Amino acid sequence: MQYTVLTPFPGTPLYARLRREGRLLSERFWDRCTLFDVTYVPKRMSVAELEAGLRWLFTETYTRHETEARLQGFVAQRRDARVAARLARAGASTPSVSPALATHEPTTP
Repeated sequence: MQYTVLTPFPGTPLYARLRREGRLLSERFWDRCTLFDVTYVPKRMSVAELEAGLRWLFTETYTRHETEARLQGFVAQRRDARVAARLARAGASTPSVSPALATHEPTTP
């Protein structure tokens, strides 16, 4: 899973709109087109609030618990795919959802 910041790349309609609205932090910012740097002023929050929210989101998403839960889900998907392939070769029906995926509950803020 990866989150990125909305990035108004020069030459795009988004860049043109934010430029017209005077919301670009700089006219030239190719060095900040990293998908993680804020390069414009959001409408309903400050740049600092957006950056703080992204830091919180990254911290919550990449905790050891959440990372291990995602890994278990990926392992279960691979296992289910192997089982489904074997069952299909044998002419049987396949399970629809792995128990590991059905019970995973993400943390809430």
